[in-house]
Amino acid sequence: MIRLFIRAGSIPAFVAAFLAAISIPATPQTKGPVLAADQVINKVIDARTTSGSRVHARLMRTSGGPDAAKGKDTRQLLIKTTRDGEKTKTLYQILWPAEYLGDSILIEDSGDHHPKGFLYQKKVATPLTSQMLEAPFFGSDLLIEDVIEDFWYWPSRRLAGEEVVDKRQCIIIELRPGPDSATQYSMVKVWVAPEISLPLKVQFFARDGKLVKTVTTDRVVKEGKVWLAATMKIQPAGSKSQTVLEGTKSERDLQLPSGDFTLDAIKDFAKGGR
Repeated sequence: MIRLFIRAGSIPAFVAAFLAAISIPATPQTKGPVLAADQVINKVIDARTTSGSRVHARLMRTSGGPDAAKGKDTRQLLIKTTRDGEKTKTLYQILWPAEYLGDSILIEDSGDHHPKGFLYQKKVATPLTSQMLEAPFFGSDLLIEDVIEDFWYWPSRRLAGEEVVDKRQCIIIELRPGPDSATQYSMVKVWVAPEISLPLKVQFFARDGKLVKTVTTDRVVKEGKVWLAATMKIQPAGSKSQTVLEGTKSERDLQLPSGDFTLDAIKDFAKGGR
């Protein structure tokens, strides 16, 4: 859900959802009692699949409390995705403020949904590890794991009822990770509006079963035949802080050069942006 105007994705479902421009390889349907849940999930994935995309977005976090205005942190992002068969690469880069210009996260998925990549920060590239997936996504209330949105491929999917969200009837699905899933979550619950194939709400639960955060889609737009999450709100449980992810420009079905996703290109970008 977390893929704005793209992919992944959740969020965004979310990261869808973030968003919408990110491309995700299709997951084969399985037989059994969870078939209906699989069908809903596959509709979300199919709607977000694209050959490539480019999205500009604002990531805004407020700390909450009486000094919320002073604690506001806004960053301009460029998000690019390319797809070759089942292989995808997604690159998140900061355009502004200048002190963070060029800070980047590259995520690669060869189709097995075991992402790899690296974080480029302060002119240093660091390979992503499972521990780093729990790090904040550019200082926000999202984690790097959240924007990857691998929860769509977790093996346990269960229908958990229906509920109206923002005047749209949604199907609720509970997703649980497998034993080899690199995650800090025990469950992710998604509210999907099937008529637009878009998650409107996502909740993340910790290993102890407690709610960690809720992500809601505040604004949806239609681009061609596809509905996309244009604005998403991330609210940590029990916290006054809040993050808003807002897409400002989106392009889909692009053929982006593979050279844009290399470390050399990322280093050049950090020298002045483009």
